[in-house]
Order: sequence, then structure tokens, then C-alpha cells
Amino acid sequence: MKTKDIFEKNFPGAEIEWIGLGSYRINTRTGFIEYDGKKFTHPVGGADLYRGIAQSMKDMGYTSMTVDGSEQHIVASMAAGAEVGIDVIPEIGKKTSGCLTLLSWFVMFAVCKAIAGVWLGDAESSFAGFAAATVLMVFWGGPILDKRAEREARLRGQIYRNTLPDVHGHQRFYEP
Repeated sequence: MKTKDIFEKNFPGAEIEWIGLGSYRINTRTGFIEYDGKKFTHPVGGADLYRGIAQSMKDMGYTSMTVDGSEQHIVASMAAGAEVGIDVIPEIGKKTSGCLTLLSWFVMFAVCKAIAGVWLGDAESSFAGFAAATVLMVFWGGPILDKRAEREARLRGQIYRNTLPDVHGHQRFYEP
């Protein structure tokens, strides 16, 4: 099933615009959302929008979806996910701090400059330290800092997990 067909099925009566490169803008009667080929961004709207997002993710073959943003957005996404049967993983503050990245680069530069100074002598150590620190930050430090930020965001998002009680169909509401 094509992506546009999935959107037409899950957002009844919505106007679906193809933006380009697999991106769509979906205008419903209560709001709009954009899909960039991998994720939904900029949600503005009501319950029909959140239900359509969750059902579309399920129809695309995903068993879970990750959300970040305001408390209202997270709770609305979790409610829609529970309704259609998809796990919603909340994240809060996923961005890596620019100051932390810059500080990490300076620490790597100092260590690489010291090591290069011992091996190459003092004349070439500044350039070698700069080059080594930049390469380390791009290929090693950046991904580690991004993984760390993602892990911390998921931990902060755990306060929202299991906040919605199971009311309909839960065992405790049936009499023996």
C-alpha cells in the first residue's frame, strides 16, 4: 500500500498535498501535520489527527513510535497509540547541548595536542592535535554525545509511561 493511500484511509476527508521527496502535508478539519518520509512533524490539531498518525504508523508496519514535545502532545499521542494498539515512547529534550559538544572538542584537542607533541615535537603538534580532535569529534564524539542525549531524553520521558489507565477490557473490571 502506498503512503498516500495509507493517509487517505486514516485521515478521512483530509486534503493530502505531496510536497516532494516523499514528504506530505495533511490538512484535516481540525488541523494539519507534515510527514517527511520518516516521521510526522509539526502536529496541530485534535483527536482525529493523533488517531490518524498512530493508525498510519501501524499500517506502515511500525510497532512503536517515539514522540517528543509538550505534555499535551505526548499524552494525546499516547492515548491514540493505546486506542490503535501501538506502543508510544515519550522523549523529552533530545537535543545535544552545543556547549557540551564544544567543551568535549576542547578536551579532545588538549589530549591530542599533548600526544602529538610527544610524538612529533612541538612544531607540528598544534595542527596534528587540531586535526586529530576534529576527526575524533566527528566520527567518535558526536555519535556518543547523540546516543547519550537520546538515552537521557528517554529517561526523562519515562514519567509519562503507563499514565493512562486501562479501563475498557481490563481484567479488574470483570466480576469472577
